[in-house]
Amino acid sequence: MSTEDLLKTLTVSKLMDICSKENVEDIPKKIKKDDLIKLMVGKIPKERISEYIKTKENPETSQEGKDASSEKEEEAFYREKVILELQKHRVHRILINELAENIGEKHPSGKGIQLYDGMSDRMLQELEKIFLKPHKNENNRTFTMICSNWLIFKAKEIERIKTAYEIEDNAKVDMIAFDVENLPYIMAECNLNGTIDEGTIKKAVENASKILDKYGKNIAKKYKEAWMRIYFFSNEENASKLLELVKRESTIDEFGEMRIKRGIFKVDYNLKFHIYSVNDGKFHGLLF
Repeated sequence: MSTEDLLKTLTVSKLMDICSKENVEDIPKKIKKDDLIKLMVGKIPKERISEYIKTKENPETSQEGKDASSEKEEEAFYREKVILELQKHRVHRILINELAENIGEKHPSGKGIQLYDGMSDRMLQELEKIFLKPHKNENNRTFTMICSNWLIFKAKEIERIKTAYEIEDNAKVDMIAFDVENLPYIMAECNLNGTIDEGTIKKAVENASKILDKYGKNIAKKYKEAWMRIYFFSNEENASKLLELVKRESTIDEFGEMRIKRGIFKVDYNLKFHIYSVNDGKFHGLLF
């Protein structure tokens, strides 16, 4: 990684702190981050910059004088290191926006490192839990975010998502995806290690039907038919159980499709089932 790329992992305040320590003068008050980095590269030896980066990535080397609790806090979350690691992952902006809404923050702006640099510590910590430490913090919410991020890249047409989406009668689905016209067309259930039985399929059909009761006419106007794709994500054992349940269901054909007839003057509902086994962030399609 180049010297400029290393400096981009630091916040502006950290960059200014380095400039102060290195006695870099004549810095414009409203200088942009990229211009500040270019100025630093021209005035501070590369070896010195590397020392600062090394110290930041290994905070334990400069922890003398701090108590044990402070050391533990630094080890638990280190902003610049998290930003550097997140850039190695494909995290879709749609997922980031949904996460921001979940924790009551504005949608982050910018691209690349500037996107992460503008995030609050809280936002970065949430992303760290989901994508950098999934096995230490894995629960159904984390699993839902990982699966949703994968699905956004795969489906392409998704404009936004809502997780823990509430429908009528206090029912919830793990994720709903909306298209560019704000119509829901994908429903996802992300079952990490929960129980799988015949009621799982029945409940998914009921929830999808409730969503289509509300949006079906508008969906049919755009797509000619009222369709809802239902994705199931789970571990290998549960995904295999789901596949067997779908195969045994007489109303679902060999392609994983179900048609719900609703009478002469009503739009029929069409459901398409997809089943994926997820292991260590890798997705294996059993029905797709």
